[in-house]
Amino acid sequence: MGCATTTVKIASIIFNIFLAIISIAGIILISFNPDYFREELSIGYYTTLSLCVIFAFLGIFATIRESVCLTATCAVFLLALTLINIAIAIIGINSGEHNGVEMVNKAWETNTMDELQIHHDCCGKTSSNDYVLMNKPIPDSCYADQDNSDIHNLFTEGCSEKMVTYYEEESYRFAILSWICVAFELLGIGLIALSVYELNSSKPGTFEHVAIVVQIFIGSFVILTSFLGCIGACRHSSSLIWSYAMCMVFLLAFQIYIIVAAHSTDYVENARNNFNNLWSNYTLNAEQIIETEKKYQCCGKNGSQDYILMGRSIPKNCYENEERLPINLFTENCLDIVERNASKSGRIGLAIKWILFFLELCALGLSSLMGINLRNTHRREQFRN
Repeated sequence: MGCATTTVKIASIIFNIFLAIISIAGIILISFNPDYFREELSIGYYTTLSLCVIFAFLGIFATIRESVCLTATCAVFLLALTLINIAIAIIGINSGEHNGVEMVNKAWETNTMDELQIHHDCCGKTSSNDYVLMNKPIPDSCYADQDNSDIHNLFTEGCSEKMVTYYEEESYRFAILSWICVAFELLGIGLIALSVYELNSSKPGTFEHVAIVVQIFIGSFVILTSFLGCIGACRHSSSLIWSYAMCMVFLLAFQIYIIVAAHSTDYVENARNNFNNLWSNYTLNAEQIIETEKKYQCCGKNGSQDYILMGRSIPKNCYENEERLPINLFTENCLDIVERNASKSGRIGLAIKWILFFLELCALGLSSLMGINLRNTHRREQFRN
């Protein structure tokens, strides 16, 4: 088993273990806060997280057994779960108004408006007139600092409007962070796949090789921290949000190292040297060269004449459909195509690294903003209590 295969295998096992742990933690957190989400959303979260636990253990088993079939099955179902998470994020955007109105109506019917009115600086369902119309005295909780001696202390806004605004803001923050988490998951998987491709063409011990190994670690870590951010947003936990922000700082530092390594690496030169090394010992590397010619529909290092100069006949794989007709002969040489593909892969890889860098910056800014907002909210609640 090669270095790249071993690295990805270990990363896959670690990822699935953390996926199972985080999913179980998510189920426990939601079960302790049943009133935070609507019933249908809670059911969706329970179902998704339960499936994540099941397929995490299946993924661990598939990785240990090195089963292509089981691994592909896990990949398909995890992709489906990602789509479900996207759907839940979209639903979450529109849940603010429903949650706000429902909470106010429930508090009004059960005569428990005081807590809402104190915490959100509001009065009644639509205004203080709601109490007047019902021939009820306006409670002290409708006044700033519960001081009813000054009419100017009376809260003018109704709690329905306040709560709708509050939940809409929280829903949008949750949705934005959820979308960033989904993007991280997809980019993390893509980053690992790209790293494995690059790792197979790099020399052990070089600056480039070390950077690629770090990149695989970053890809796995990005996927894991995205779940931490999602749980922090769902739970409205300032400690989880700040933990997520610290992870982003850690990732940004490593991402800068990877970008520097990528800019200092000449992918075209590496591809050229690798192919020249293959061609220099054609007999030993014939199978790899044939696969390259079939893959890129090319012939020889500099053209089909290379085989003639070597005293060999032009192989069938140099012809389209392996039919030895002059019109079917591939005219492009493999060295040029390999160099072009290396240049293209390098540009794509660099673009992905920069996109991930800016996404991490956005996630850091958003999580910091949300953490500050939650901290201020908790402080206001402590002051009022």
